[in-house]
Amino acid sequence: MTSAKYSLSIESVVVDTVLADSAAINYGDFEKGMVSVPTGSSLTTLTWHASGSEDGTYLPALSSAAVPAAITQTVSGGKVYPIPDDLRGARFLKITGNADGVVGVTLKD
Repeated sequence: MTSAKYSLSIESVVVDTVLADSAAINYGDFEKGMVSVPTGSSLTTLTWHASGSEDGTYLPALSSAAVPAAITQTVSGGKVYPIPDDLRGARFLKITGNADGVVGVTLKD
């Protein structure tokens, strides 16, 4: 017997240069996902932050590398990128960018 899979698509997630102005993503029920950067977007870098609660304190998410570093992604418009594996287990996420913009997010358990 296989368990049912669940997915969620969020068409417009605000990404801001200021963490407090970026939208929270409820990632707690999911293990993976994709981020879609719209064509023509000024976003070229995404930096990930995590919190245990939606209204909590968001801290920079760090990689699991031998020398941990902030989890960032280089992106360009008109492309789709996986949410980094090192974010598995995070409850809530926020994304800051090099510019203000929006992204689409698809989540899957």
